[in-house]
Amino acid sequence: MVMDELDTAAAKMPTSAADKAKKKAGTTTPQAGAAERLAATKRMLDERSQKWWSEAKTMTPGESTEGIVSCRLPEGRQFMTKDDCLAQGGKTEDGRG
Repeated sequence: MVMDELDTAAAKMPTSAADKAKKKAGTTTPQAGAAERLAATKRMLDERSQKWWSEAKTMTPGESTEGIVSCRLPEGRQFMTKDDCLAQGGKTEDGRG
C-alpha cells in the first residue's frame, strides 16, 4: 500500500519541459542523459575558451609589463624578462645577448 502511494505521488510530480521533450524523443536512459550533459558541457567550455582567447591581451591581467622584452629563441619568438631571455641563449630586439 505504501509503495502504491509513493508510485502515485511520483507520477503526479511536475516535470520540466526538457524532461517531457526527452521522453517524447526516446532518450530517457540515464546514460543518454549523461552523455548529452557531457557533450553540452564540452561545447560550452569550448565556446568560453574560444571567446577568452579572442579577447585575451595578457596571460596575467594587472601585472606590469615593465622589463618584458621580445626574445628570439631557436624555437621561435617569446616574451619574457631580458634576464630570462639571455639565460636561455636568446637574443633581445636590441640585438644584445
